[in-house]
Amino acid sequence: MRVHVVSDVHGNAKALAKAGEGADALVVLGDLVEFIDYADPTRGILGSVLGPAVSARFGRLRLAGRPGELAAFSQEMWSRFPDPSAVVAEAVREQYL
Repeated sequence: MRVHVVSDVHGNAKALAKAGEGADALVVLGDLVEFIDYADPTRGILGSVLGPAVSARFGRLRLAGRPGELAAFSQEMWSRFPDPSAVVAEAVREQYL
């Protein structure tokens, strides 16, 4: 039996589609969605939905280990949408089209 194991896909739908080729089973460990791209704040869901400036600040706060400030900032940024979860769900769908 051939088992392929993948992780850290980060929105790379083309690679994920090929991951199961020739396998009897495919195990996905996680990180399918590219929520934030720390190297390029224009990419990822945060960059595309909230903008690169928000994405860059989110990354700086997270990497600095400031969870309270990060949570407050995130809440403020997502509050501009009546249904943030629907916005994220749509962005995830777009990554896999």
